[in-house]
Formats: sequence, structure tokens, C-alpha cells
Amino acid sequence: EEAADKMGADVMRWMYTSHNPEHNLNFGYKSADELRKKLLTLWNMYSFYITYAEIDNFDPTKEKIAYEDLNQLDKWALAKVNAFVKEANKDFSEYHAERLMRKFEKLLDEMSNWYVRRSRRRFWKSENDSDKFGAYYTLYTALKTIITTVAPIMPFVTEDIYQNLVLSVDKDAPESVHLQGFPVADEAMIDQDLLNKIDTIIKAVEMGRSARNKANIRTRQPLANMLFKAKNDKEKAYITELVDQIKEELNIKAVTLVDSIDDYVSYDAKPNFVTLGKKIGKQMPLIVKGLKEMDGAVVAAQVQRGEAIAVGDINISPEDIQITVNEKEGVVAVEDKGYVAILDVTLTEELKQEGLVRDLVRHIQTLRKEADFNVDDRIKLYLEAGKYVMDAIAVHREYLETETLATILENNAEKYDASKEIKVGNEVIIINIIRVK
Repeated sequence: EEAADKMGADVMRWMYTSHNPEHNLNFGYKSADELRKKLLTLWNMYSFYITYAEIDNFDPTKEKIAYEDLNQLDKWALAKVNAFVKEANKDFSEYHAERLMRKFEKLLDEMSNWYVRRSRRRFWKSENDSDKFGAYYTLYTALKTIITTVAPIMPFVTEDIYQNLVLSVDKDAPESVHLQGFPVADEAMIDQDLLNKIDTIIKAVEMGRSARNKANIRTRQPLANMLFKAKNDKEKAYITELVDQIKEELNIKAVTLVDSIDDYVSYDAKPNFVTLGKKIGKQMPLIVKGLKEMDGAVVAAQVQRGEAIAVGDINISPEDIQITVNEKEGVVAVEDKGYVAILDVTLTEELKQEGLVRDLVRHIQTLRKEADFNVDDRIKLYLEAGKYVMDAIAVHREYLETETLATILENNAEKYDASKEIKVGNEVIIINIIRVK
């Protein structure tokens, strides 16, 4: 009872249902905190939709959007949700709630960190065009379907969302999420080629982010190029078609597909002492010496293909080999199951200036929130800074004004609604903003 009061009944139910009964259950407040963060992802998506739908007076019962009029991102989201519903029916009927909850976590991550984030600008648009309504329709449909699917597991938060999301606009809807029929997947919307296409793009983006983290370079700092090694020609075609999405997500100027990365990295092959030691015992020194004398790139390729490595008279399984990728100067590389991403981390003066302006945008957005401005409030902006900063702003003025809904003032104003001094790198900047009535 104490745990339910403290962590919440829905979090506790999630903890139980995601547990494989063949194993011990890790139960405690720390585990609950991790699940609460994931549940917050669902709540934040719902909150995001409500915030903008209220601004634009979007009514899903009145705005009917044809599937053919949706863009590719919308169709991908609906394909994901319908595929999830199809799997949910199977998992529930087979009493495998733990499988369902793993898929639910993955769906939340993809919807939040890909669909909502990549659609954010569509909700920001001032004009109520068909593209914006397509985004509203898709997010509303996805949220309604998701909460109805997981309502048996999380009955309270899904009911809370349902009352405001659905019942507040649709008076003919059942009075509770639990009185709805269980969702049935629309097979026509499960476009497998589209799912594969976007999943390939997401994989490239994830690996690019891993490379940035490895190099300790934040996403707001633009980079010149990422080289990417895909697994097959189909994936190369996907990346070529949607390369602008990768460039936008990773804030890079170019993506170059490569078949070989030998010019940028070298490989070291070593035995996995933990797994291999039990199998070969005293022969380990011979294996270490043999792998050291072999071409690391050849061994790495064999391991990626799942082939055994012959060291003298001994065949070593690929899972018993550890491959280390060593980057050459100016690049950072990451590898995952045959995919390789290599970032050019050399920063030109132009890239540094653009990174500075992107940092400035973040600080202006933060100041807007601190001043309690509405998300759609336009502002007048006056900046006090040195020549280096002002030169960078002059080059990227349009971007800065668009991102912050601002008009940059050339002259100091008499009174500001909010002001703040910040430091970006070694540059001190004073931000002054006025809300446009």
C-alpha cells in the first residue's frame, strides 16, 4: 500500500506486467523512477498535443483528413501504431504482457523522439494549412489508439488522458476509455517498406549521435560530414532518398555513403577473455599472438559476417572476438552490427559561428519560458555582444529570428519585458526581449 501511494498504481502495474515471471522481480523506488520517466514520455506527448490543439482550436471530430493527404512521416507513425496494435492483440491473447510492454516502451520512444520532434515545426506554423492539420490528426489518432491499447495495464493515467483528449471534444464517445472496444489494426496502414525506410534513417541518426557523444560535441554545433556504411543497397537507397532528414537531425552539412572505411579507421582484434578463457584455457597466449599478427580489417569483416576465425588449428567463434575501432586524426567512428558511422569533427570558423548562434537560440528560448511567454508569442529582440558574436548573428539572422519568433532590433529600446546575461564559450551576451502585444 505504501509503495502504491508513493510510486503510483500505474507505475506499479507497469513494473509487474513488464516483468518476465521466469526471473526475479527487481522491485523498488529506483526501478519505479525509471518507469515513471517513461510514463512521463506519454504524458508529455499528450500535453504537447493539447497545448497546440487549444491554440489552433483543432477539433478532431470536425477536421477529417484523408490518409492519402498525409505526409510520409504521418503515414510512418500510423504504420507504427497499427503494427503495435496488431502485436498487442497477439501478446494479450497469449498472456505475454511483458513482450507487449517492451514494444510499448519502444513505440513511445519512437513517437516522442522521432515523430513529435520532427513534426514540431508543423505545429508552430501560423497558418492552418492541410499539413498542420495532418500532424494534428495523426498525433490525436496515435494517442487515442495507444491509450486504448494499454488501458488494461495502466487504467488510471489512460482514463485521465482519455477524458480530456477524447471526451472533451467528442460527446458521442464512450464515457470511459475502458468502455471502448479494443483497437483493431488497420492492415492497410502497415506499410512495411516505409517502416524499413524510416527505421534505417533512425539507425543512421542514432549512430551519428553516438559518434557525437564519443567526440563530446553537442548537437547544436554543426559538423561538415558523416560517412556511413550501410548493410545493403536497399538501405543505401533509403538514405539517399531521405538524406536531408539525417542532416537536419544530426546538424551536419553532408552524408557520404561508403562501402569501405579502411581509409578512416584501423582495427584491433583481441580475444574475449571472459567467454573464450573457459573454452581454450592455456592456449590463450597463442590466440592473443595469432590475432595480433592478423589483418584487423579482415578479422573485423569476418566477425561482422558471423564467420569463425581460424587462428592456427583453432577456430574461434565471432562472439569470442572483440573488435576495437581506432580512428585516424580528425574523425570519430562508431560501429554496430555491421553499420559504421564516421564523423568529420574538424571545426571551421564558419561552423563555429553557426554553433554559437544555435546556442544563443537555446538561451533565448529559455528566457522566453522564464518570462512566462506563450509558445506562440512573437518578440522583439535586442542583443548586446562583441563583434565576433554580432558578425555571426548577421550571417544567421534569418535562422535566429525564425526559431525564436523574433524581430531583431537595431537600436536599444527603453524598456524590456525580460533580460539576461549569458556566456557562450568565451563570449558574453546580454539578451533583451519585449513581448509583441
